[in-house]
Amino acid sequence: LVGLYRLKKLDVSQCDLITDDGLKALESLEELEELSLGWCRLISDNGVDILTSQYGRSQRLRVLSLARCPITDSGAEYLSRLQSLEELDINGCSSIGSYALGNAFSKM
Repeated sequence: LVGLYRLKKLDVSQCDLITDDGLKALESLEELEELSLGWCRLISDNGVDILTSQYGRSQRLRVLSLARCPITDSGAEYLSRLQSLEELDINGCSSIGSYALGNAFSKM
């Protein structure tokens, strides 16, 4: 992925082998605006922390799908870092409570 630094949209949904540590490979994709990680069941709160901490991510990422990922309230809190987020799909993330989600959105 290193050579794809201009990539704006990436869909790796349903790739069950992608892990939290694997998200570190996305760091070089500084222009990324849309990312789909839906049904990537090895992506946890730690992965959301890694993703949202990457350089430029908070200013560029507009669309994020984490549908059916095992994200909890902690992961929802990390989402508040994404200041440019316009669309978020957390369908099936049943471990995120409404209070944590509302708290994260209030910080965006």
